[in-house]
Amino acid sequence: MTARRLAILISCLVACAVVLAGCGGGGGGDKDAYEAGLGRMQGQLADAKDASRKAGPTATAAQRKDALSKAHVSLAAAARTAAKLDPPDDAKNENRQLVAALRDYADLFGKLAQLGENDPAEAELYSEAGQIVDRLDRANRALKKAGYSAKGSG
Repeated sequence: MTARRLAILISCLVACAVVLAGCGGGGGGDKDAYEAGLGRMQGQLADAKDASRKAGPTATAAQRKDALSKAHVSLAAAARTAAKLDPPDDAKNENRQLVAALRDYADLFGKLAQLGENDPAEAELYSEAGQIVDRLDRANRALKKAGYSAKGSG
């Protein structure tokens, strides 16, 4: 994995965490509970970001694999947290979009963790990362427009 491409992927993960800082999730369709749950999810995204940073250019192949695997686990946890939320009616569609994008991002990190260095499949996965971050951004903007923001960070 080239250092430049990994830096781009980590930047995408940072963008994911920043994007979701503007969103808010709990239960029962209650706005405050929903925003609190999204705050918990945001904490899991921060864990993924921290893990992925350990996959930097000075990391060995084993360290990169471990870091990307840990980021995958944290992203998958964030997707599960978001999926368990009971958003208010005006946020249900956006929450579904958020969950789908988080699951796809987790899968992407899992796939990257399995690749060897300089694998040709990397380029396609990096292209997917940008598309996923765009989907996260669209869900975030829609949630902000509907008046939602994160409460706490886990």
